[in-house]
Amino acid sequence: MTLASLCLNKRSVILLLFFIISPLHFTQNSVPWQERSFSPVKDSLMLVAGENFSVPSAGNLSDEEYIVGPGDRFLISIIGIEEITYTPVIDYENNLYIPGLGAINLRNATLKSAKAILDSLIKRNFRQVKSFVGLSDIRKVKVQIAGSVKNPGGLVLFANSRLSDIISSGKFIEETADIRNIQVTSSDKAVKQFDLLKFFRLGELTQNPYIREGDFIFIPRFDKHITLNGSVSYPGVYEFVDDESLSDLIKLSGGFTSDARKDSIELIRFDETGKKQFSKYIDIKVDKLDDIVLHDRDRIIIRKDPTLFEDLIVIVEGYVKFPGYYRIDKDVTKLSEIVELAGGLLPEASLVDASLYRNIRNEGVDPEFERIKLIPRADMTEDEYDYYKSKSRERKGRLVIDFVSLLEKGDKSEDVILLKNDRIEFPRKKNYITIIGQVVNPGKLEFKVGYTFADYIRLAGGFGWRALDDEVRVVKAATGEWVDADDVEELQPGDIIWVLEDPPAPPFWTIFKDTLNVLGQVATVVAATVAVVVSVR
Repeated sequence: MTLASLCLNKRSVILLLFFIISPLHFTQNSVPWQERSFSPVKDSLMLVAGENFSVPSAGNLSDEEYIVGPGDRFLISIIGIEEITYTPVIDYENNLYIPGLGAINLRNATLKSAKAILDSLIKRNFRQVKSFVGLSDIRKVKVQIAGSVKNPGGLVLFANSRLSDIISSGKFIEETADIRNIQVTSSDKAVKQFDLLKFFRLGELTQNPYIREGDFIFIPRFDKHITLNGSVSYPGVYEFVDDESLSDLIKLSGGFTSDARKDSIELIRFDETGKKQFSKYIDIKVDKLDDIVLHDRDRIIIRKDPTLFEDLIVIVEGYVKFPGYYRIDKDVTKLSEIVELAGGLLPEASLVDASLYRNIRNEGVDPEFERIKLIPRADMTEDEYDYYKSKSRERKGRLVIDFVSLLEKGDKSEDVILLKNDRIEFPRKKNYITIIGQVVNPGKLEFKVGYTFADYIRLAGGFGWRALDDEVRVVKAATGEWVDADDVEELQPGDIIWVLEDPPAPPFWTIFKDTLNVLGQVATVVAATVAVVVSVR
């Protein structure tokens, strides 16, 4: 093999790989509708179907739509003195032969018209009889399918299969298929276009025809589209269909939601160059949606009306008589009114620990706190560490309210106006002091007015054997702040007394090793100094 032919073969292989691989990278993403999932039909009948054979999803027939043809078998019963039964089959020339009655041609006849013709034939040949005419067996048809499909070619189906049976089977259609512009060319070259999404969404049976012998089904690839955003039942991206109006698309999307703002629908459209967009605002009371014809790449935005269905609700939790959800009047209802509606406080409720939390959106990120969080503790300055501790103790959304002043002293300056989604909490009274650390019996102790931290340590059995009795901290319940115990004038329920531990001395071997290291370093320095002095002399 020559060098030139070898290079030619390599080029051929590279080109072949490019044409095979490139569609995998450049195919358009599908439109994210549930109807487009194309998952295989979970039907036991599908188990007996081959790769190129489909079972219809519905067993019943529309006698006004179904076109009879070669292979269909009829059941004809004539009841007189005796019952005569015929089971004739339409032949390949569309003739149906009945012994003793002759043949009739049923080309392009619907099932309904075929039954009428047969009834008329029986009445002409028999008197005073009852008759029954029905379709007892359905033929199979072969169609061709092409376009955005997995395996283009021939398919064999039952004659009562509809277009949706091919699509929903999940065996043939690619995810990039455009199911709103399916073209079906019949054997007589007549071309019809069908929007299968209208059948899935609206139940329009005219958009889901029976498949006929010799049909050529072309399913295009998704390309042109319209985007519908906002307050409709099914927002998303829809394939573009010629001459579709805004009214048609909104109906297809499930219609407006109950909170839709219908007086300022925004239609964003490209100009003729496709490089510049402009907006048009539509009011359904003024503009006729049927007259607004959509264009490729249009974007329709239907915004929510914020004045509708505003849920002005707050929640009261904890030790009140009737906890739960309560309605408020906007900019009117105050905190004390809701507490009263909730039946007031139970004896166990703590006003000191009560809180009002507000859902404040977009509080923003504290860049300084985020920066300090990334710094190891040893590398923080004292100011940075103090700021880190303060931000860590912060309770997001908590409003500073003095419930004691409001509900016991009647201070109206603390009576704030509530907003929707506010949450009011009245926890149980913390009638105890918690003691942790190096005491004999750490745990919770009953709060006693006037007791100091030393009294509670005594009640807990005294200091433990590793306790630092001069290093006692108090963690304040209200703020979480650490305070030296000697600086606390009065303990409050919920406070935590923390007795620090005297850390154990390092093991002897560690001390010995560190000492040797230090002595070795000192000896090295001394030796170097002596060497320098000697060399100078």
